[in-house]
Amino acid sequence: MRQFLIRPLTVAALVVPVTAGVLVLSSPAGATGHHGAQPHAAATTCKKLSGGLGSGDTVSSCTKSTTGGSGTFAGLTTSPGTVTWANGGSSVFSFTYTVLTKSKCPGGLTEVTLTGSVTKSTGKASAVSGAVSATVCANASAGTIALLKGTKFAF
Repeated sequence: MRQFLIRPLTVAALVVPVTAGVLVLSSPAGATGHHGAQPHAAATTCKKLSGGLGSGDTVSSCTKSTTGGSGTFAGLTTSPGTVTWANGGSSVFSFTYTVLTKSKCPGGLTEVTLTGSVTKSTGKASAVSGAVSATVCANASAGTIALLKGTKFAF
């Protein structure tokens, strides 16, 4: 029984320094050995995410009826974030993230799952609501982020 208790503690001790050194975000982080939250059905999704760590980000190929097709926000460094949508509306969302120990991202990039909820939407984006989720591949050395291939940013 003692052997089973030691392994999780050893893994946790190794992961915590890696999460702090690989991705610097101001939200609390945890590390897990599984691949985060399951996708959920959402009225608003975006197929693309581009930008940098701590700089302006863009979501695009989004549900046109609720967003106008794209949106911009200051970055995934501080929660809450505010997306300004192409249709003139906006959405505020709170989030936390988890840096995963086993990444599905290509080329050794770091996989990060983002979960949270929309706390307020205004204007033509007022229908954007509910849970928020995304699986992001982060390149710490280049300072860039993108969605994991085949996933969506859901609002």
